[in-house]
Amino acid sequence: MVFIGYSSKERYSVVEPILFHLKHFGLDVWYDFHDMFLGDDRYQINFKQGIGKSSYVIFIISPHFFESKCAMDELNYAKRMIENRSTVIFPIFYEMKPSELPQKFNWLCNIIYNEVDSSSGTKHVAYQIIERIFQDELQQYPYKELSTFSKEHIFSDRYIDRVIESWAAVDERNFGVRIGILYSLYLYFPCVETKYSKAINYIFLLLQMNENINHLIYSIFEKSILAYCIQQLKCCQLEQF
Repeated sequence: MVFIGYSSKERYSVVEPILFHLKHFGLDVWYDFHDMFLGDDRYQINFKQGIGKSSYVIFIISPHFFESKCAMDELNYAKRMIENRSTVIFPIFYEMKPSELPQKFNWLCNIIYNEVDSSSGTKHVAYQIIERIFQDELQQYPYKELSTFSKEHIFSDRYIDRVIESWAAVDERNFGVRIGILYSLYLYFPCVETKYSKAINYIFLLLQMNENINHLIYSIFEKSILAYCIQQLKCCQLEQF
């Protein structure tokens, strides 16, 4: 799960746009505006069930952030989780420079961060977060590259091997064609929806709309296809018993 910590003044300018992108890629996001209700125990719900159960925490660091006691409490709570190696923090600086941080929070600069402002938008940084999360999730699987499926004939279906071989033969910079080939592979499998299906279908929609497909978007797509193939392989193995 992903938790977002921020000052309420940045709710509509930064937080909800990032939330929009994360949700489109099937990520489970804990968002106080949707997940807390009047009368809730703030510590139990916001900290124990929110940050405490999240593998990733996004902090929107802005000049207003340090005026919010709740945001500061969340940051301090998350810092303890980092020290216990139980979560990953994504610091996103909004309308301020890392050099403007109060000294006691300089530890945030030891983490790879990004900066956004009112003109840059949030799409790129949201995609960076998605790529990192998908990359981490792939670490639990035995297969790290799509080409492994065809080289080792993991699937008994020869058609799958041929599709992957065709994809591998396309220039690595030709993102549109590579996505098209892999999407045909996705459609070939039985219609079993997973969270990766959302990412796959959304990026293919961007391609259909003639949106610019850069290396970051393609990387997310390829990771989604790899994870989806592994999940399909598990389903095939279960059906044999």
